[in-house]
Parts: sequence; structure tokens; C-alpha cells
Amino acid sequence: MFEEYIHKKFSALGNTIGQSEVAIEKATYGFLALIYTLINIIAVITVSYVLGVLYPALISLIAFALLRHYSGGIHSSHPLGCILISALAFPLLGKLSYFINSTFNGLNNSILILIFIISLLVISKKAPIDTPQKPIKSLDHKKRLKNSSILIVCLLFIFSLIIQNHSQITLISIQLGVIFQILMLPPINIRKQ
Repeated sequence: MFEEYIHKKFSALGNTIGQSEVAIEKATYGFLALIYTLINIIAVITVSYVLGVLYPALISLIAFALLRHYSGGIHSSHPLGCILISALAFPLLGKLSYFINSTFNGLNNSILILIFIISLLVISKKAPIDTPQKPIKSLDHKKRLKNSSILIVCLLFIFSLIIQNHSQITLISIQLGVIFQILMLPPINIRKQ
């Protein structure tokens, strides 16, 4: 209903200023993507704040989003599903960050290196993942996305090493965000299904 309302408003505005149907569709899609992203972030912040895990949840979300932008992955069939999953998953990752830190006294170098190696292997093999709605047509573009995904994993690993002695919660939250994104890369390309 909301999407239909927005589409009607954008169609009326686009027709008034003489825009093509394609331009109207792109503008509508972009606006809805922005609105759903903002709602998603607000939902994560709200639930995380209520549960007392705002900082680690946001760190996990940032690490996840940085990697996801380049590597792609599984999408919910509807934006509200994505909002619900995010509002549950990232506060849970925040709780898990505190649990790992208090129970295991943080992450040691061996675990950090293991996460890094597994992440690189998975990204190298699977990323980027495209979808029927957003296919990656150019092999050159696909290669750039893969290289960018690998670079993001490397930068997050280096940053984690730098902060290791200063903030275990930040380090753990970053690694959980990376692991969550790696889990969002399906065993086969979505478009092939």
C-alpha cells in the first residue's frame, strides 16, 4: 500500500515534469530504497538501545554494510522482512559481542587470523553475488566488486589488529559483522536458481 502510494505520487510528479516511465521507476525505486534503509537503521538503533547493546550492534552493522555493498548476498523477499531480520540480528550480534568478551576475554590472534582466512576464501570463491533484480552484467565490474570485497576484509582485519589491545568489543563486533555477511553469501549464485 505504501509502495503503491509512493509510485502514484512519483508517476504524477514525473508526468507533470515530462519524465519517462524508466526515469519515474528509477526515482521511485531509489526513494523507496532510501526510506527502507532509514527505517532499517532506526529499527536496529531502537532495539539495540533498548537492549543496551547499541555500540556493538552499530559496529557490527557498519562492518556488515561495508562488506555487503561490494559482495552482495541473500536478500529478503520484502523490505519489511529485511527490517525485521536486521532489528533482530544486529542487537543479537551486540549481545554476542559482550558474551564473547566476558566469557572468553576477547578474541586472540589465532581466532582473528582464522576468521580472516575463512572470510578471504569465501569472498574469493563466492563474491560478488548478484540477484535477478540487480544482475552484474559486466565481468570487469564483477572483478572490481570481488577485489573491493577482498580489500574491505583486509582493511577490517588490519583495523582489528590495530585496535586489539584497546577495544575488544569493537574488534569482536567487527568480526561478527563480517561473519554475518559471509553467511549471507549463498552456496550458489542466486541468479542461477
